[in-house]
Amino acid sequence: MMKKISLLSLALVCAQLSACGSDSKDALPNTGDETPDGGSGGDDAGMPGGHGGGNGGTPESGGTASGGTASGGTASGGTNNGGTASGGTTSGGTGTGGTGGQPGTCAPNTYFCDGQSLQYCKPDGKEVTTVETCGPTEYCDTDEGCPERVCAPNTPSCEGDFTAVCDAIGSALLIGEECGRDMACRAGVCADVICAAGKGSCTDDIASRCSDDGTEVTVTNCADLGVPCDGDICYECPVSPSGQCTIAGVVCFSDAGETECTCTSFGPPGYYFWQCAAAGP
Repeated sequence: MMKKISLLSLALVCAQLSACGSDSKDALPNTGDETPDGGSGGDDAGMPGGHGGGNGGTPESGGTASGGTASGGTASGGTNNGGTASGGTTSGGTGTGGTGGQPGTCAPNTYFCDGQSLQYCKPDGKEVTTVETCGPTEYCDTDEGCPERVCAPNTPSCEGDFTAVCDAIGSALLIGEECGRDMACRAGVCADVICAAGKGSCTDDIASRCSDDGTEVTVTNCADLGVPCDGDICYECPVSPSGQCTIAGVVCFSDAGETECTCTSFGPPGYYFWQCAAAGP
């Protein structure tokens, strides 16, 4: 009788322990070291009516539990090891930027010159208007509009002993090199000095005169002009000869050739006066 009671008591204790163990297991948190329910489905996969895939497990440490699907009693779920789920990478295509519209035709809100025309670029940078058109003796300037030219465009000249040339639009004289000793600037280039500047002489009826810069000699045969050489030039008849004259014997005509005047000595030596009469046939 005692033996039966003991066995019965032992059975009851075991039954209670079994129930407590089940409740305790369900109450304990999963630390990640244990296999969640359904994770052991791999071990029971071959048993009909087994645990199957279970609950798929709970993700730990960022891992995604991939629970198996119980299909006809065969569990296909693997063991959750708390691994890190590798999320797929979305590979976005590279967009092609827009063209941003057509480029502007000029710098917005600015003035500029187009030849002899002063132009204005509107704020949108795409439309141009003509503000002013400069005249033939003017040049275009973005600050002053149409000022007068200071020199003939691209023309060489001299500035003292320096060579110079006018710029392409006539707005400024560009100074070049300085001419050295025994040289002078002539027509924008340095030339040798060959005579006394501005001086001249007469040899018979040949008049010779040195240029004002001393780089050129001009020779004139006065006889070809029908007048004598006077000092260093050929004598020039006055428009209407009258009164005193300087070279005896000089003949000049006036009144479109109808009057002939001769410089004649009259009075004391060195005094000459015009004597005029109708020109002969």
